[in-house]
Amino acid sequence: MSGLSDAVHLKAFSHSERRKCLKGAMKTMKQLKNKFQNDVCISETAVTTFLAIGNAGLSCGFSESDIRREIQTGTGKLYVPLLPINRSIDSLAHSNHTAGVDIFLFADEPFALLQSCCTAHVEVIFQALINRIVELGNGQRLPWYPVYLLNLPHCVSSTSSHEMTDTKHPPGLKYLSEFITEEKEAELIRFVEELMASEETKSSGDFLKNRTTLHFGYQFRYGKNDLDLDTPIRPIPGELCGDILQKLVECGCVTRIPDQLTVNIYEPGQGIPPHVDTHSVFEDGICSLSLGGAVVMDFSSGAEDPVLQVLLEPRSLLAMLGESRYAWTHGIVPRATDSLANFSTTGQTWRRLRRISFTFRCAKKTPCECDYREHCDSQRALIQTNPGIPNAHPGDFVAEGCRDPKKPASSLEDEYVYQVYERIAPHFSETRHKAWPQIAKFVAALAPGSVLLDVGCGNGKYLGLNDSLIQIGCDRSSNLISICQARGFQVVVSDILALPFRAGSCDGVICIAVIHHLSSEERRVQAIQEIVRLLRLGGRALIYVWAMEQQRKDQKKSTYLKKTRHKEPSPHLNDGGDPSTSDLPFSAAASSCPLPVHVNRTEFKQQDVLVPWHLKNVPSSADKEKPAEPEKVFHRFYHVFREGELRQCCERLADVRVVLEYYDEGNWCIVLEKTAI
Repeated sequence: MSGLSDAVHLKAFSHSERRKCLKGAMKTMKQLKNKFQNDVCISETAVTTFLAIGNAGLSCGFSESDIRREIQTGTGKLYVPLLPINRSIDSLAHSNHTAGVDIFLFADEPFALLQSCCTAHVEVIFQALINRIVELGNGQRLPWYPVYLLNLPHCVSSTSSHEMTDTKHPPGLKYLSEFITEEKEAELIRFVEELMASEETKSSGDFLKNRTTLHFGYQFRYGKNDLDLDTPIRPIPGELCGDILQKLVECGCVTRIPDQLTVNIYEPGQGIPPHVDTHSVFEDGICSLSLGGAVVMDFSSGAEDPVLQVLLEPRSLLAMLGESRYAWTHGIVPRATDSLANFSTTGQTWRRLRRISFTFRCAKKTPCECDYREHCDSQRALIQTNPGIPNAHPGDFVAEGCRDPKKPASSLEDEYVYQVYERIAPHFSETRHKAWPQIAKFVAALAPGSVLLDVGCGNGKYLGLNDSLIQIGCDRSSNLISICQARGFQVVVSDILALPFRAGSCDGVICIAVIHHLSSEERRVQAIQEIVRLLRLGGRALIYVWAMEQQRKDQKKSTYLKKTRHKEPSPHLNDGGDPSTSDLPFSAAASSCPLPVHVNRTEFKQQDVLVPWHLKNVPSSADKEKPAEPEKVFHRFYHVFREGELRQCCERLADVRVVLEYYDEGNWCIVLEKTAI
């Protein structure tokens, strides 16, 4: 008769209630026929895997999450294994092998359609919803009328087909559904509502044309599209967001704890124009946590390229990394309803609700050196100020005389630092034994049980000084790390610019003779920032770099200048020091680089140089009778620091203070303490 002929569904109701249910079902059937003509059929006698639910549609004010909530409330989660409410856009066309429920809504229609893989599930849902009175947010109460269907209309069933391809995301985009719990979502929404009601927010909040914003950590200046780094504002609330911040790092969405938060409040119909977050203002990793209503965000890589849509559902996290962060615009079209245009169907449409987003970002305090130069404000400015240098890049500007756009900073370091240490690792390790006294003193002063990280640990000569500590080492050279592992140390291969450790996890960090191998000031500052990120509040770091001043005024020569080839290499200067004192000409290995080759055991004449390493060939016992092969010469890049230069790099960071600065046998040394998180 109307999909309700199985009397068992109605016998628990009174006569008037049964009549009301039948009348509502008949009305729903008429609405379906008006919408789909003969493309949908009502089931007169049998329970099926399809339902229509009258009064549950968008025009009645309900969303997909409302329907799922009512189903779960009425049936209990044990009986209906629903698909997660927060599905990514890729999973909308789920396999029929999944024992779940799909819900379809239509713009300006009062009904919803439901599909499951199991008739038992649908029967339980039917029984839970029949004659169910559901209250809207405005207090209005509406009865829902379920009706069994023999099929779904073609425009909907095609969406669930096995042949549908996954929707593509921009490269580097990461989508995490159910990133937080419903309880946490409610807590965050309450916090925003209370803050919005405060007098402080009413007088100081940013009430923009298309949304309202609240800022934490640093104020974002919309007129300039930058942060006011000189005037920090209220910090990100630790009790409320601490677990979220930590999870962002653990999930690989950011490399350190974010220090800037923007809360956006979107009323239904509001949006945000397509844009790319300013490169020079924020680091890689823009993380947006969605609360409240679902919305579709559009991504585009150019005017001629198709727009890719991503569904941002409540409690989901969207992390823009790499290309999606630097080269794709993202925006939200201002409109009252949303639909997924990627699927050629009208079946996925819903009315927008109020949405709140928490956007977590890491403030960038150095120019951007990304690979997307045409989109980068830092590099556009550099090209404008250096018109004679094609494709100028911050990383290209290393030493005077070495401004080769074909050899940016990372490439120069790879050829003249990393590859060299991989080749000379065994010989290098043989020359590194004795601990430097001031470094040993720093390590000994750490409290028992402290976590000590040695960044650029080499052969691990500082990892065994204090057995009361938890000691970890890291180095980019896998061959040096192998030597450490053979000695029983806990070590990992990693790059100083992206250390794989949790923010705030270390009590102490030492970084000895490493930062001078980085070939641009911005990379050196970035390395120090990465070290500071790992320190807990109050934690300290000790940094050593080679000094340009090998003989200071009225002082004796450094051990480096006094060394002869017959003495053991000094434990002080030059953790990469050369055991040879011979004057070296340019070698074939260095001929492709315009930097000068430094003459060992002499004063440095400029800051950016190549320092030779003579790799001695020690013949095996079986080969002793053979003529010795000539020594191989490798050249390592060094930036030797002038007095005060290391301190200036450290003072560019806002969350540390310089505790001690000193000179130690041809090295500039500094102790930092972390003062803020």
